[in-house]
Amino acid sequence: MTREQEARRLTQKAKESYQRIGREWTALAGIYKRVIDWHLWDVDFDSFDSWLAAVGDKASSQAYSMARTYGDLRETVPEKTLNQMTLANARDFAKVPVARRTADLAQAATEMPNNQYREALNKAIPGIALESVSYKGFQLDVSQRKLLMEAVELARSKYDLETESAAIELIAQQFLSEEGEEKHFRAAEIVSAIVEDAINPQALSAPPEPRAWGDILEAVRNMRTIFGFEKWIRRSRPLVSQIERVQ
Repeated sequence: MTREQEARRLTQKAKESYQRIGREWTALAGIYKRVIDWHLWDVDFDSFDSWLAAVGDKASSQAYSMARTYGDLRETVPEKTLNQMTLANARDFAKVPVARRTADLAQAATEMPNNQYREALNKAIPGIALESVSYKGFQLDVSQRKLLMEAVELARSKYDLETESAAIELIAQQFLSEEGEEKHFRAAEIVSAIVEDAINPQALSAPPEPRAWGDILEAVRNMRTIFGFEKWIRRSRPLVSQIERVQ
């Protein structure tokens, strides 16, 4: 075997191993969903968290997220295809509106690494705006890891976040919001642009279309988080009041 042949063989083997490891989530997610739907954890345990601790090391937010993704996709994706998707690709595919979940996009989710798949979705579904994924690894002392994970789990639980990375991003945003930085200007600029696009110049008093209104709410929520007053807004001014004002 030549050097070139060996290099290509190992490249292909690495891809296959990555996909095989990433695909094992469906079996676990299927178990989570059944245990959650039927409250089967209460046969021997006091809570779902206790059950999770006995069977592995997943946090409840992770388990619920996996079960939700699995349950959502199995309604529109053949089981055989779903079992070939990595969890990262499955989560991204679940963000695609049901009416636009084509067989080609489902098949691509079984074949592509996540960053490539996100690029494919961004081209196929304008407006979905999935960012490329970047990995950062570092070592932690046991006490540091414990502190970090306590903060991550608190953020996930408090703000109903699906992933640990989303919780870390939120924690970082809240820290930066105390310092003041360019993201504040950018967040406000985005909200302004979205609101401008939602206004019908021929009917200035008309409420936005449902999708435009959804974009506005999402942009405002992101801005609240970046500025660090998400908690204050939620407590004193429920989101429903904003909806009622334009009806």
